[in-house]
Amino acid sequence: MTYNEKEIRDRVLKLSRFMSRREKEILNRTIEEAIFIIDKNATLRETAKHFGKVAKSTVQVDVSVRLWYYFPKLAEQVSSVLFVNSEESLIRATAAKKCKK
Repeated sequence: MTYNEKEIRDRVLKLSRFMSRREKEILNRTIEEAIFIIDKNATLRETAKHFGKVAKSTVQVDVSVRLWYYFPKLAEQVSSVLFVNSEESLIRATAAKKCKK
């Protein structure tokens, strides 16, 4: 766990003063998704399944667009986890292709 919860909490409090209720909900969801991905080394699909109410594409937008705007340090950590997951997926897909032949 390399993110700083106190920094995140303080930044959310500062930002939330200027946001509507819906924007606050989206921001909180985005942070929860990011922390879940970092803690569990989860993929986008696993994250969407865990939160249930959001689609995989929504999680993708949350962690690749919204998170970079509000929390760049946290977004870097999420990106590194997702990059490793995508590399592993590519390796598995290549191995499966070779086995089919």
